[in-house]
Amino acid sequence: MHTPRKKLPVERKTWEEILAAVHKEHLVLLDVDGVLAADGDDDMDTHARACAQQLVNLTRVLLVTNTRDRTRARRFAHELGIPLVESPRRKPSARILAAIPHDEHTQFLVIGDKFFTDGLFARNIGGRAFLLKDRLVSPRDRLIITLSYWADDFFSLLFTIL
Repeated sequence: MHTPRKKLPVERKTWEEILAAVHKEHLVLLDVDGVLAADGDDDMDTHARACAQQLVNLTRVLLVTNTRDRTRARRFAHELGIPLVESPRRKPSARILAAIPHDEHTQFLVIGDKFFTDGLFARNIGGRAFLLKDRLVSPRDRLIITLSYWADDFFSLLFTIL
């Protein structure tokens, strides 16, 4: 007997579509690079900041990032008035949940930009992922970042087709 494969809980959405889909029962785990700012940019994108503030008004939001620049991540969390999850683990590890207050009824929603970190993180914690259709990029992005975005987009497409 053939068992249908479970669909990955990942959807690509605009900020506006994300805001329309979020509800107060969600615990949103929000990424930094590609979502609030281009990789390594010092300041949050104006539109992303406004959307993140709307998100904070809708539900509980935590900043969860793999960025090594913890000072920048702490500043972004402070500016948004939300906690930064401090964990020695990195996405997509479900072990990050040890640093996140939750219970068995928590509805996790990961908002990110990469399938291989944010999408798989959502799957690993039993949540959903909304990946930004138009991630934030900069002409100053390092080559490795640009290549990782291309590879992530390619494999993300393959996983959705197969």
